[in-house]
Amino acid sequence: MSRASRKFLKIAGLVYLVGLGLFLYASCAAVAFVPRPKLLSTRLAIPQREHFSGWRSQQRFERAKREIVEAGYLMRAAQAGLEAYQPIGERELDALEQAKVAAVLVWDPRPCREFAARSLRAGEDLRDAAGNFIVRAGELLDEERLVRMALAFDAEKGERARERILVRGTGKLFVLDMTPVFVGLNFLALAAILHAVLWDPVLRLLDERSRAIKEDVEAARRARAEAEALRAPGAPGAGAER
Repeated sequence: MSRASRKFLKIAGLVYLVGLGLFLYASCAAVAFVPRPKLLSTRLAIPQREHFSGWRSQQRFERAKREIVEAGYLMRAAQAGLEAYQPIGERELDALEQAKVAAVLVWDPRPCREFAARSLRAGEDLRDAAGNFIVRAGELLDEERLVRMALAFDAEKGERARERILVRGTGKLFVLDMTPVFVGLNFLALAAILHAVLWDPVLRLLDERSRAIKEDVEAARRARAEAEALRAPGAPGAGAER
C-alpha cells in the first residue's frame, strides 16, 4: 500500500471516530427542554358481573377487569372508600363493583407510559410544591416518576406548573434523521479499514504463495529437464553411467 493510501485511511478513520463520538453524544448526553407528559382525564366504566351473560361470560368478565388493571388507571377523586390518586387494581374494582358504581372519573397514565418508552433521563432536579424530590438529575424518567411529576405539577398554577422539563438523551444535536447517513459512513469506514487491515495483507500473502508455487514448479521442471538431458544418448556422462 502506498504512503498516500495509508494517510488517506488514517484521515478516514479519524473522521469516522469523530462522527461516532458525536453520534453517541447526541444519543446519550444531549439536553433539551421538552413538553412534559400529562395525565388524561377519562370516564371509566366499571365491569359488573351481571352485565356479562351467555357463553364464557366469566372469562369475558375477568378479561375486562384485567385490561383495566393493566392500564394502570388512577382514581381522580375519592369514591366508594377509595382515595384520590389510588391505583385501580383488582381489589379496587371489586370494591367499586360491590358499591354498584357504574363508572368513575380516572387519570389515564398512557402519555406517561409512552414518554417513559423513550428512556430519557432528568436533566435537573425536580421538586413538588412542598420541596420534596420528584426526580433527581440523571435519574431515569420511568412511568412511576412521570406519574408523580404529572400529579404534582398538574395541581399547580403559573411557573410551578412546569409545562416543559429538561431531559438528557434527546439526540437533538442532529436536527435531521442522521441514521441513513451514519449507516453509510459506517459501511464506508468499515470497508476502508478492512481493505487496509485484511484485504491487502491477504492478497499479498496469496500472491507470495502463488509466486512460491510457480517458482517450485519451474525449479522442478528445470530439474526434470536436466535429468532427461543427462539420460539422453550421446549426452556427456551417459556412457560413464553405463
